[in-house]
Amino acid sequence: MKNIKIYIKTILLSIPITLIYLLMFTSLHYFGIMPYNVLKILSLIFTIIIFILMGINVSRTIRNKGYINGIIVGVIYVIILILLSLILRENLTIKSLVYYVVLIASSTVGGIAGINIKLFNKKNYVK
Repeated sequence: MKNIKIYIKTILLSIPITLIYLLMFTSLHYFGIMPYNVLKILSLIFTIIIFILMGINVSRTIRNKGYINGIIVGVIYVIILILLSLILRENLTIKSLVYYVVLIASSTVGGIAGINIKLFNKKNYVK
């Protein structure tokens, strides 16, 4: 039960961040500052970064089995994205499924990295 709270907290933290960067990039495209091709690439990059950070956050909080926790938080977020796309009447294509697999893989990498990242504290720091 405790892990579910961590997953939900991480996802609820990442949704506003995702919306802010999407609003920012869409505004730049709308006003003609950013071409559509650049918008697509930057959107993919920032989404992958957010999924990596979600995996890191979950695995650093739970402190064990980072890859499983990264997969779980990634799958939960991807299910939310799929449900939103179905509500907005978007069809699932092979391209979108590959996109979702890449996002889950990103959160898995973040989970693995989160377990292995060592922060400098007084015990680990050697002068």
